[in-house]
Amino acid sequence: MASRLWNLVSRSAAQPAEWTDHVETGGSVASDDDVRHVLARLCDANADALALSFDDEAVCKVRFVELGDEVFRVVVEGDLPPRLRPPSQCSISCRFGQRNRVFIATLLAVRPGEMSGGALELLLRIPGEIAAGDPRMAFRVPILKPADLEIELLVDGEPIENVIALNLSLIGMLIEVWQDTEIPPHTKLEVLLRRGRDRVRLRAELRRRYERRLAVFFPEVLRDASLDPPPELQSMVRDLEALWLRQRAR
Repeated sequence: MASRLWNLVSRSAAQPAEWTDHVETGGSVASDDDVRHVLARLCDANADALALSFDDEAVCKVRFVELGDEVFRVVVEGDLPPRLRPPSQCSISCRFGQRNRVFIATLLAVRPGEMSGGALELLLRIPGEIAAGDPRMAFRVPILKPADLEIELLVDGEPIENVIALNLSLIGMLIEVWQDTEIPPHTKLEVLLRRGRDRVRLRAELRRRYERRLAVFFPEVLRDASLDPPPELQSMVRDLEALWLRQRAR
């Protein structure tokens, strides 16, 4: 879900860059005093964000307004998802400065805002950690189990056996192959991804290799420096992010 949320919050036209070494764990994590520092900056700037309800996977736009000792407040702009009610958990996602931020927070109360023209406010518990992605257009969500995403890798049209997906984003993925595979420069690569009813075939470019791990980029999802992935890919990333966020919420 994080990539869908960040894409809605910020229509950045930045060119894609490489992930840091934290790619497989979803980015670096701010904790303790750093969490309060990040939230304080977001509230001071009245930064926009999106709240995702885990119960019905509905999204609403919110705006940071105030940081307290143990809680923070956001104003809801628009309709509140029907099942986003205390004491449920939700995902808050935003882009602020040059970094994407996402965290899970417990909703403590919903009430009319005294200083927001009657708009609803959410009172949320300060999280223990905030995941921070590098300044790029999409978050790579870890694949928890190989069965969560079926993959077929084609090298010059020939399928490679015993391939698994380690993570996926709207612009690329990390793949592990279990056989020695020669991939010379300019080799034609394609990946076929399947999850449930969704199927997508994507041209891929090898950007980096770590022994049997291949970091590939999907060049055709970028159109005039803007992100334009196929809907099947968006659906897969959204579902996999929901699985990952629910795992972290346990």
